[in-house]
Order: sequence, then C-alpha cells, then structure tokens
Amino acid sequence: MCKYSVPSYFDIGKVYQRLIIMVSKSKNKYVDNLIKVFNSFIIEKIDNYNSSMYYENPSYIYACYKEGKVLL
Repeated sequence: MCKYSVPSYFDIGKVYQRLIIMVSKSKNKYVDNLIKVFNSFIIEKIDNYNSSMYYENPSYIYACYKEGKVLL
C-alpha cells in the first residue's frame, strides 16, 4: 500500500536512534527511553512512509514527541 519505496531497516533505525538519543538525558536511561519512544504515537507516524514524518528534521520529530502531537 506504500506509494514509495520503503526505507531499509538501517535507515529507519537511524531515525529511531536519533530520537532516542535526543530523549535520553542520561546514558543510564537509554533502555527506559527506548521503551517510551517505541510505545509513543510518533512511531506510527514515522512508520507511515506516505507521510512526511519519516523524512522530517530530527529536531522537528523530537519536538513533536515532546508535545505529544504533530506540530504544524
């Protein structure tokens, strides 16, 4: 159903990695934050490759995550 080629799992992982690092204030909390990020609304948005969220700037993705919604 995707209208574009699906990114590789390495590419998707890089987007997730950047977000998790930005969310993590302490190196000791990477696992906790990984779980929080993967259980948040933003993952569904990033995984929808027909939308632009996957391709957005990491700072924008982080801001949306912090606000709990997609910012306009």
